[in-house]
Amino acid sequence: MTGMKQEFGYFLKNAKFRAALGLTLLLSYGYAIATTRVSIDSLEGDRYIGTGGVMLSTGRFGMNLWAAVLGYGRAEPSYAFGIDLLAALLLALAAVSFCALLRKAAQDRISMFGYGLFACLFVSYPLMNEIWEYSGANVCVCGGYLLDAAALNLLWDARQPGVPWRGRALRMGAAALCLMVVCSSYESLAAVYVLAVFALLTLEQLLAAERPRFVAVLTEGLWYAAALVGGLCLRVLVTSGIHLVLPPQAAANGATEILWAFYPFVYLAKLLVKGILINYALRGCFYLPIAELAVAVPVFVALVIVLAVRKKRPLLLLTGAGTLFSLVLLSFVQGRYSPYRTCQVFALFVALAVLAVYELLRRAAARRAVLLGGVQLLAVLLCLHQAMYLNHLLAVDYQRSEQEAAVVRTLGTELVRDYGTDKPVVLVGRYTLGENITRYTTADPMQHPLYRFFREHTSWESGDTVKYVETNCNSVLNWSVTAFSEVDDVYGQAAEHLFRYYGFALDMTHSAALHEQAQTYADAHDLPGYPRAGAIVDCGDYVLVNLQ
Repeated sequence: MTGMKQEFGYFLKNAKFRAALGLTLLLSYGYAIATTRVSIDSLEGDRYIGTGGVMLSTGRFGMNLWAAVLGYGRAEPSYAFGIDLLAALLLALAAVSFCALLRKAAQDRISMFGYGLFACLFVSYPLMNEIWEYSGANVCVCGGYLLDAAALNLLWDARQPGVPWRGRALRMGAAALCLMVVCSSYESLAAVYVLAVFALLTLEQLLAAERPRFVAVLTEGLWYAAALVGGLCLRVLVTSGIHLVLPPQAAANGATEILWAFYPFVYLAKLLVKGILINYALRGCFYLPIAELAVAVPVFVALVIVLAVRKKRPLLLLTGAGTLFSLVLLSFVQGRYSPYRTCQVFALFVALAVLAVYELLRRAAARRAVLLGGVQLLAVLLCLHQAMYLNHLLAVDYQRSEQEAAVVRTLGTELVRDYGTDKPVVLVGRYTLGENITRYTTADPMQHPLYRFFREHTSWESGDTVKYVETNCNSVLNWSVTAFSEVDDVYGQAAEHLFRYYGFALDMTHSAALHEQAQTYADAHDLPGYPRAGAIVDCGDYVLVNLQ
């Protein structure tokens, strides 16, 4: 405990480091913390971590653990301020913990400005907006980052000379427990751990006085891998114990399927390569975090090759390749490109790549104050751009929430006033978000020269617009119409929760047959979309509302 206080204190006692990290957090998440949004799953806490038991039955008991320990219940909107604030604080602690790990691995050769740059880039990486929409999931992700860093610090300390075998065993056990919570909260954070291990091995080779032997590097890698395997085994054991009391339930709670067993290898491999190139490279034409990733990857490759040749350490190529593979590890395991909400590994990679570039430039410009100052100014501006862009996307989602809240209130008032609450209400069609929202999340692919060239010379992708922000700013009203119908064949459950949240006790749950009947009626009679006259129809046994 004393060692951890000293490690954290080294950074938190530095006023400039504290100020930079605090300001970055405020710019990135201040608006989101101060406002309450109703997003996808915001009103479904009871299904996931309450009486529904979805997370427990699917092995994600870590989400229940976070909710119980931190006291935010079922992650309802009334807890939003506390949840978002806790998530931001956990993310800041994770950044400091990673800095402490880097300091030990780099033997204190990284500048304090470099640590601050890494921490600020890490906490403000804009792809975080893709998970922030899910109330409670942001705590699991940010807390998972912290547990990843804690496990790595424990394992690093255990390998140091003079640590008795009992101390090593205790640290290994504690690290495995941390990784159990990580893997049972948000599985994609296991890839963050893997990337951090390869980054540590790469850094150690660079700074070693003598050329490392392959056996030594492999042995250390297996040490870290043992903790991850232990964490996965503990997760399986705990999940099995839970299933003895709580039978597994059918649940749609994320794209977690492994597709290799269901489709031909060559077919999936082609789709995987296409998906990775489009979503992790080409989308950078419009989306800042992907643009940063698309630049960071070739820069990292060039650095690793140059350093491996100059220092005559070919093993750098191996650990460097492992670092790169970590970026798409989850995609390769599943057989499909991972959606942005599961790409937490990108934040750590980009922050590490920029830190490496800065430290090399700092050494090259050590005697040129003006040049070094220019490099630092560019680094500060990059952090600022990230924070402002992230805040912007979270603010747009608040606008989306307010826009849909106005529609729900207007529609709910009209339904209660004119049709009462005795008949079930069936929503069909799709609500269209305003252009003030969609212009920040979609783009015309033909407007960018590179994307236009790609479209003109391949048939990999089609459509007039590209929705490059996958999760954030999605219509909750649209989602609520059919949410969970694939699980129990019942429509309107989430819609009923949405309208009840805004004060309208309407019966909106109905069968798949009734939903199909209502949709057929709307199509046959070419009903206008709400709020135009004629969008609401009393069909006798139910009230039909055509959203679009």
